[in-house]
Amino acid sequence: MSGETEGKRPLLKVVMGETVKEVSYEELVLSTNLAQETLVRLLVEKKIIDPKEFWELLNKVRQERYKDEKEFEEQTGAPRESDPPSSASGRPSAEK
Repeated sequence: MSGETEGKRPLLKVVMGETVKEVSYEELVLSTNLAQETLVRLLVEKKIIDPKEFWELLNKVRQERYKDEKEFEEQTGAPRESDPPSSASGRPSAEK
């Protein structure tokens, strides 16, 4: 979170000591996304969760939350994927 919210309405203010940072919606979403991705990667690397099982559960939760594909796409702006990416991060794996 950079605190640079020029031209953006701040969603919240974070106070750290005497420093106050305004955080935009975009910064909050990015920060949350990065934290979630980091957590999933760590759990996979430590073999606490299996990436395939995680992906299957993620799809199950999507189906429970969004009853149809059109609603999912409207809410998220992303098409539903049925197959897991080649790595837990969703990025192509460098390993062959």
